[in-house]
Amino acid sequence: MMRSLTFMIGFLVIGGMLWPSFVVLAGSEMYVDEDADSGGDGSKDEPYKKIEKALDKGGTKIRIAKGSYDEDITVGKGVQLKGSGRSDVTIKGKVTMKDGSKLEDLTVSGGGVVLSDGANASLSDVSVKNAGTGIITKGRGKLKMKDVKVRGNGKGLYIQRGKDIEIIGCEVTDNGEEGIDIRANVDGVISGNLISGNHESGIEVILGDSELKISNNNIKNNRASGIAAQYYKSAKKLGGLKITGNKINSNKDYGLTCKAPSGGNPGEAYWSESMVLIGNAMSGNKQGAFAPGCFFAQDKEEDAVMTEEEKEKKLLATEEEAALAVELLKEKKAVAEELEAIERLPKRYSYMQTKEKKRILEVQYQNLSIAKRVAEIAQEIHVSHTSVDQAVNMLASEKKIKIYYMGRNSQTVATLMEEIHTNEERINELRTIEASMEVPTEASMKNLVAIAQTRKILEEGQIYNQEQKETFDAIGDPIARLKWLFNL
Repeated sequence: MMRSLTFMIGFLVIGGMLWPSFVVLAGSEMYVDEDADSGGDGSKDEPYKKIEKALDKGGTKIRIAKGSYDEDITVGKGVQLKGSGRSDVTIKGKVTMKDGSKLEDLTVSGGGVVLSDGANASLSDVSVKNAGTGIITKGRGKLKMKDVKVRGNGKGLYIQRGKDIEIIGCEVTDNGEEGIDIRANVDGVISGNLISGNHESGIEVILGDSELKISNNNIKNNRASGIAAQYYKSAKKLGGLKITGNKINSNKDYGLTCKAPSGGNPGEAYWSESMVLIGNAMSGNKQGAFAPGCFFAQDKEEDAVMTEEEKEKKLLATEEEAALAVELLKEKKAVAEELEAIERLPKRYSYMQTKEKKRILEVQYQNLSIAKRVAEIAQEIHVSHTSVDQAVNMLASEKKIKIYYMGRNSQTVATLMEEIHTNEERINELRTIEASMEVPTEASMKNLVAIAQTRKILEEGQIYNQEQKETFDAIGDPIARLKWLFNL
């Protein structure tokens, strides 16, 4: 036993020429400078010439001096690379990041950044440019980015299935494809970023199994849509995408579009149930705020651009309307019961007393019935506006060449014609009700005002519907379509 121990001590002593440098530098700070002489030991006074050398020697915090370093490197577990400034230090090659690794204050050019499977890694004050894909994640783990500029790559970021992300205060601009391409089953936050000028959508995300919050970003001037939500047959589950407080402006297609690139039909409700939209500012998107294929109801689209406070006020108003409707039904029921009781009045009541009481109650009942019907027509107008808007958006999105060869979508035009006919019936009904009201009571006067206001909204809507139909009818025959095609 003693002989073995003596041998071990002897080994350490014999290796003394090499061991002290390892003890001093392993797990500590190392320095790299491209202008250094070869043969340095990684200390501040005698830095290594290559980053790879410092990595091979096991440093955990590697400080990189100003310069350009042409090398592909793997940043090992728990290792931090810190440059002297984003504009001063450039790594020309691919940087692979392992679990716990960090990049700070430098630029990666040409090879991009790859996060290994299972790696929790972070980047701050970093630029990534001129790569096929700027940043790629593989497998599980977490990507944290703060003040990172991802510019001029083929694709900006490619976040693969299973990764958690935290992308805050970054710029993802002028990439040749999507700014941020997110696969299914990705969780996390994308907040406070500029996502602009990308040649496809600013953010493309598969909804299935996602739990993502996209908030307070400026998403503009992208050559497709601001945000493209996607359904894939291989990721059928509902998503949990919350889109709040963003500015989504001046994108070439829609502010938000919904697509199924792999085919399949998720159903109209899928998109609405997978996304919550609150308080977003949308303007100047060439095709409109929302693609028709998202099948959002009008109230969903209204909520999408409402703040939380506005939404709460709307909800409160809806609850008050519902409470008033309940009270109206109660009052109507009470009047009906009293009318029925009149039929059973004792004979001691005079004929005139009975007749007058019945007349007053019948007037009240009539006024309540009219108020209820006017409220129903107002609700029908709301539904009609939604139907017409969807039809107009569908017609507006049709391709010119399709219109030229096939004409307008007949089913969609038929929807407009149906609404024109139905609205005419509603207007006539309101006129009939108005003409029948002869008793100038306070309740009837309120009803007359409500009828006049409702009829005005209907008639204005009818004019709009008719104008739209005439616009689409104007290019109904092939010769007119040809003229229309060349005039535009």
